[in-house]
Amino acid sequence: MIDLFAILDVETSGLRKPDAPEESQPHLLQIACKVVDGKRRRVGRFTRIIRPEGWSIEAEAESIHGISEARAYQCGIPVWLALAE
Repeated sequence: MIDLFAILDVETSGLRKPDAPEESQPHLLQIACKVVDGKRRRVGRFTRIIRPEGWSIEAEAESIHGISEARAYQCGIPVWLALAE
């Protein structure tokens, strides 16, 4: 039996805003996964950028993860498709 582990990472459009309405909260911008075996060797990976649909990426968030709105519009896919994959 081979042990496999999935390591997930996400990036968002900004930081959570306490007490703000749900529609003004940050959105999922990127989802990534690396699959490793029991010896920590990578055996698979997955990454998708989400296309902004009615929301923007905060400048502070972009400075951390490096994903610009232009790149997200150009390379991104709908969130439902990224999650379905």
